Amino acid sequence: MTRLLSLSFLATLAGSTLAHPGHGLHGHDGFSLWHYLSEPDHVVALVLLLALIDGLLIWLHKCKANTTLHRQDSPPCPA
Repeated sequence: MTRLLSLSFLATLAGSTLAHPGHGLHGHDGFSLWHYLSEPDHVVALVLLLALIDGLLIWLHKCKANTTLHRQDSPPCPA
């Protein structure tokens, strides 16, 4: 139930992040790779996404190592 509420809350926040002022006003420039790598809004989102993926990979790696060693104090791992 907590997961459903969390996902519902995050879904309501997604509407406000659809575009920033001036997005797409310069023809196709607003949708180019350069636009996404040069605009601070997009760069922050990209860095946060990469940090999240990196953190998940590190957690899964540690979780796998702890279950291989049969440690009892290891954090819960996904099934």
